[in-house]
This record gives sequence, C-alpha cells and structure tokens, in this order.
Amino acid sequence: MLKITKYSANFCKPCKTIEKTMDEILPSYNTSVDYRVVDIDENIELADEMQIRNVPTMIFEKNGKIVLRFTGTRSGNEIKKLIDQYIY
Repeated sequence: MLKITKYSANFCKPCKTIEKTMDEILPSYNTSVDYRVVDIDENIELADEMQIRNVPTMIFEKNGKIVLRFTGTRSGNEIKKLIDQYIY
C-alpha cells in the first residue's frame, strides 16, 4: 500500500487547492492509497521531525520508506502519474 501524507496549514491557499485535487482523484484508488493530512500548526513536533519547512509538502511512503517528497502544488494528472508510479 502507498501511504501519502500531506503537511499543510489552515492559512495556506495552495494546501486547499491540492486538497480539492486529492478529493477528486483518490476515490479511483479505493483502498490502495492511505492518505492523511497533517496540520503543521497542530503537530509541530511531527512537522519538525519530518523537516517540513514549507507547505504544502507531500510525502509518499512505500514499505515504510520515503520514495517521494515534493513541496507545492501539482495538477491532478501529475499526481495521478506519481501515484501510479509507486502504487504497483
């Protein structure tokens, strides 16, 4: 299973944009993707541990290892390609 964690903050407009994108594309993956959202203001220690310096930051993990990390927004098609790359 692919685990995706999005680190975001309430003040972040790009975070809201990428959240809408994820809401649109995730249903097609059923249970193949474990998607979580972490608010950095509410989880300061975790954000520090993961070295989150900018939001939104997306971290993809496969088999307990980080396989991809990016900051900023991406289009739905770009995110789908990234998910497909690591899901199978």
